[in-house]
Amino acid sequence: MLAVLLQVVIISQAPDTVQPVIIWEPEKPAWGDTVTVTYHHDAPGALIKGHVPVYGCIDMEKVIAFEQEGNSSRMHFRAPDSASSVLIYFYSLEDWDARATLEIMLEKPSGWHSIEEELSEIRNRLFRASSNRYPRDSALLLLDSLRANPLEHPYYYFACIDGFMRLSNSDTAWALLTEMRKKYSGKKEYSNALSSVDYVAYTDPACLSEARKDTLNQWIDDELKRTGFSFLINTATKRWLEDSTSLSKKEREKIIKRFLSKEPLNPMLHSFLAMFYVHEADTASAIREYSRAVEIILCGEVQKNTGDPSLNPATVTRWLENWTLERGKLYAGLKRYDEALADFSFVTLFKRDYEADAYFEQAKVWQRLERYKRAQDYFLKAYSLGNQNARPALEGLHLLNTGSRAGFEEWLGEAMTSQEENLNTTTDFGFKDLEGNAGRWFDYRGKIVVVNVWGIGCGPCKKEIPDLNKLVSDYKNTGVVFLAFTGDSPEALKEYFSEHPFDYANLIITEGQPFMKSFRLPGSIPWHGIIDSSGRIRYRRLGAREDNSDLKLVIDQLLRERTQGK
Repeated sequence: MLAVLLQVVIISQAPDTVQPVIIWEPEKPAWGDTVTVTYHHDAPGALIKGHVPVYGCIDMEKVIAFEQEGNSSRMHFRAPDSASSVLIYFYSLEDWDARATLEIMLEKPSGWHSIEEELSEIRNRLFRASSNRYPRDSALLLLDSLRANPLEHPYYYFACIDGFMRLSNSDTAWALLTEMRKKYSGKKEYSNALSSVDYVAYTDPACLSEARKDTLNQWIDDELKRTGFSFLINTATKRWLEDSTSLSKKEREKIIKRFLSKEPLNPMLHSFLAMFYVHEADTASAIREYSRAVEIILCGEVQKNTGDPSLNPATVTRWLENWTLERGKLYAGLKRYDEALADFSFVTLFKRDYEADAYFEQAKVWQRLERYKRAQDYFLKAYSLGNQNARPALEGLHLLNTGSRAGFEEWLGEAMTSQEENLNTTTDFGFKDLEGNAGRWFDYRGKIVVVNVWGIGCGPCKKEIPDLNKLVSDYKNTGVVFLAFTGDSPEALKEYFSEHPFDYANLIITEGQPFMKSFRLPGSIPWHGIIDSSGRIRYRRLGAREDNSDLKLVIDQLLRERTQGK
């Protein structure tokens, strides 16, 4: 989750003349009190402007629609019992005002304390330590203290298992998971523990033996058969589609449908069922489920009914792109080309994560229709945005047009840089280096700049660093600048780099929105871009790869242009 979520910018520290975005009363409610929260749309710091519906998500569980009154929106809710605070997120169907995230402290009875809240705070520290945001030695001491003072509580097991997995003690985590399974199977905390172990094993495959991975998969499948925690299905979907499970196809379908019967407005479950039908070659059913998932998002049902702050507009939009793209592929397979092209064109309008793939699929349709010039144009769009599958297609079309493979590399380099409509001129923003020195993006005007956006908590980002270091070495003394932007702290980066050198110049993002807007960034990392001396984005790529030949191709072309004085 982005660091901005942790920044509660509720009541301004400026003079009283500045209108706050959020006010609430009573200031410190007791358990059971009615709390009134008001959102001021005309406040200078408000992101959600105008007369639009506003929703509040309370403690990631309940969604309440605000009542609008002029330039303000107001909601009422009952302060929960047995809690020290209540957390509220504010959003509309199109915007998520993370800056107005509100935590209201509650008046608690004398002597009351919550074991779960204390364990949750400890787990948060262990989580931060895994990405160098909390001292590792202190985190290990916390874990030792937990093990020396065992509690018979499901969250205790979850916190310990998650901490040991993230801090590289999988043997202890596995022993605790085995014990937890006997005591707390069917509890949400056990499902959370299974999900945590699965995630760490995915990012660090060496942490679990193959035998333990097989056992973990079996335990996940067993839990999915008996519990109603649909989030656990995220860990199983890919494996199920590869038939790497003891569950029959009918059992898998039955499990997904059981979850859907309880959560009919969960678009992710509809997409899981669609993928299952694709796997079973039931195209009509797959199209139906993808269409239902898309419909739920377009009608705003996710935001109106889902109490999960991670489902912000950026995430939901990414789902919309993905599932529309997949539906378009199914239409194309049925030769329903008009519907396929409509879906692919819709995805390109977002100009985000799936833009390159949508252009690639459009090109394939035009190629099937023997419109080769148009197909080539769309393959070029796809390749210029990072789709590597477009390269062999372009090579084939070049052979078709010229009768020879000779000169393809030169033609491709020139063709890519002629995609003027795909180029964006970057805008200025500020940042700091690891020593706290301020800088501006426009300081690099006139240079060829290779940009990487990454984070310590991103496994694929870290995995590709050695290959990126080789790229830097390959262009030593050419004047090409390599910059890596991150939202991590200087202290965390320095600690990480002490054992994992990164040869890009690492810079700290200090102006989030201008930074995102400048590069037109998608919602995922790692992201790579190549910017020419005029500040235009000449190439972009989403995701990590061992082969950086695509980056080298564009860098070489820009170096040639510099030599030729273009």
